[in-house]
Amino acid sequence: MNKDVSNIFTATADNKVVVVETNLKAFVEKLRLIEPKIKSYDIYYREFKKADSVEYKNDKGKTYNLQKMKF
Repeated sequence: MNKDVSNIFTATADNKVVVVETNLKAFVEKLRLIEPKIKSYDIYYREFKKADSVEYKNDKGKTYNLQKMKF
């Protein structure tokens, strides 16, 4: 594993990983390709400072579990 990687961000939906990234900004950009109405990078930056997991529910009721894993 690369020693420069300190975090991994994942998004899961329906028990499947749909997005993985080591950079939060890139993570939000990739997630936005799947869910265009997600919150901004700044919101998730603040959310992940408080907790290691965040839940996002879209208009159709689909739930995404967003998680930050620290190394």
